[in-house]
Amino acid sequence: MIDKDFLPSKSFKKYAALTKMNCINTGVMEACCGKDKKGTRVYHVTI
Repeated sequence: MIDKDFLPSKSFKKYAALTKMNCINTGVMEACCGKDKKGTRVYHVTI
């Protein structure tokens, strides 16, 4: 899970640098995720 609350700062910064999507930094859906879901909490997961 890629979230500031679940990863050490160093690891989070590494994953956050791989995308330009604002929702990875804020933890809520932004305009990049779709207009109808903006403001909803989102978790990013990698496999």
